[in-house]
Amino acid sequence: MNSSDFFSILTMAILGLFSVVFLIVYLYDHNQRFAGWCSAAYTVALIAFLTDLKRTAFTPIAADFLSNGLMWLVGVCLFLAYHARLNSKPPLQSIGTLFVSAILVQSWFSYIHNDLILRSLSANLFGGFILIASLPLLWRHITNAINRAIFWFMALLSANYLIRPFLVYFIMDAQHTHETYVGSSAAMALHMTLAVFSLAGAVILLVAMGHDIIMRLHQKVVIDPLTRVMNRRGYEELLEDKMNGPQARQAGRAVMMIDVDSFKKINDHYGHQAGDEVLKRIAQAAYAIVEHHGILARVGGEEFAVILSQTSSALMHEIAEHLRLAFGLLVHPELPAGEMVTASFGLASTQQDETLKRALRRADIALYVAKDRGRNRVVDSADLVGDLPLENVA
Repeated sequence: MNSSDFFSILTMAILGLFSVVFLIVYLYDHNQRFAGWCSAAYTVALIAFLTDLKRTAFTPIAADFLSNGLMWLVGVCLFLAYHARLNSKPPLQSIGTLFVSAILVQSWFSYIHNDLILRSLSANLFGGFILIASLPLLWRHITNAINRAIFWFMALLSANYLIRPFLVYFIMDAQHTHETYVGSSAAMALHMTLAVFSLAGAVILLVAMGHDIIMRLHQKVVIDPLTRVMNRRGYEELLEDKMNGPQARQAGRAVMMIDVDSFKKINDHYGHQAGDEVLKRIAQAAYAIVEHHGILARVGGEEFAVILSQTSSALMHEIAEHLRLAFGLLVHPELPAGEMVTASFGLASTQQDETLKRALRRADIALYVAKDRGRNRVVDSADLVGDLPLENVA
């Protein structure tokens, strides 16, 4: 067995194995559209590779159209896979235009100016362009090691498409015909790089899928199913992390406790379903306002907590007033026309060497004062006169 045969068998094994593995992941969790598109990409790549190996069974032009068209389709599948994983709407018109352009250029070098080398070069260039189309999306989402690995994998795979044919044809000065292609240096370079990138890509993509499944399961545990914001368990995990971290006693953070006014009356008069709809609408409005400033969590039936990072006292009050006014302006079709749902707010800013837990206790006391003073108002613990009962709070 020569080296070309070895890489051919290795590539077929890798492509076939991981097309099945990715399909199993997709069948396990149909929400993993990313895995479904990756399975499609590896399946199409296997068909394209087999077509390239058996190209003597076709006419030269037909073999090139089949193998090149399928390899472009692999790029499109990966493009759609990444958009599915990152919940981004893919620009189908742009990628479709690129795909059609590749076919038109391939047709030109097949029927108008029949040139095998130029046909191969243009096919690789368009293959690289299709892969490059996913890089801006991946670059915007480099938030962890897995996303970074995917970006660099796609960048290197794109570079391989763009650089490899020029090295083969211009540096190595390789020549081949349709009949001699299978044993040529061009085929050897393609099969070798395809084996390497197929295996590397499969490992990275599989790790990403595992990570996504774990994160999705974790989300189910820490996300409130009704309001779709963090639940009490997630909130307590967050507090534990922040209180045990290196910035546990960091000044400048702000905390906010929110309680929907007279919510029991809503449930009693209009039913729990109406109350649920009110809570969902309030949570959505609150999330939209605080998402760029901190974390929102539902910590009780109608009680929410907000942890703001590095926020001034003025900004904390501004956010709280924004929330209070926004809640009052919400329209609730489940309630009688004109009936307003309000909320009360207790605020606290962490002081130097103060734990987040202690600040939250002060915010909670301020919330009770806001309720006692008539509801639908914001009270800052710093404005309360007298000592707060915090002796047992660390």
